[in-house]
Amino acid sequence: MAEHPKTGISDEPALKIGVMALSCLAASVIALGFFVTPPNRGGGPVFVEALKPVIDRFGLAESFFELAGGDNSSDARDDAGDQNLRFIVRFENSEEAESAMRVFRENRGRGAQNFAEWADGTERFRGFRLVAVTPAGEAVLSYEGLLDQNDGEDTIRRLTRQLTEAPGVVYADPDPFGLPS
Repeated sequence: MAEHPKTGISDEPALKIGVMALSCLAASVIALGFFVTPPNRGGGPVFVEALKPVIDRFGLAESFFELAGGDNSSDARDDAGDQNLRFIVRFENSEEAESAMRVFRENRGRGAQNFAEWADGTERFRGFRLVAVTPAGEAVLSYEGLLDQNDGEDTIRRLTRQLTEAPGVVYADPDPFGLPS
């Protein structure tokens, strides 16, 4: 191996360290692409979404999503068809809700389930489910309680007040993009 002309030290250790660092970087990018869903977008991990046609074509969906630790249900991957009222809620000092939101960032299905279990045990959050977490750390809740066809602005105001007055809620606003037309 060659020596550095000024110091006389072999270049071999630096080359080995560089190759190891590059290998670790490549492995990290691949692992993150297959196992982590970016917090600011729905769906699944980036590479999983790109490989979805191949996974579906060969019937590997169940085993692949189990390996990736994700949830293969359409509910956990796509809430675009949700026609329920949605609210943007900022929690503070609500350990159960904040814990469910942390889990939701890593595994949408499990986080939504944790939130639903907690919400079903509370009076003010019964009928709400966690459908997203914004990059700012706010929960996007969908109201799945019973609504009448005649329900309108009064219902939205009532549900907003119900959420706002709950302990641990800083604010709750109707999501203008989550209102049924």
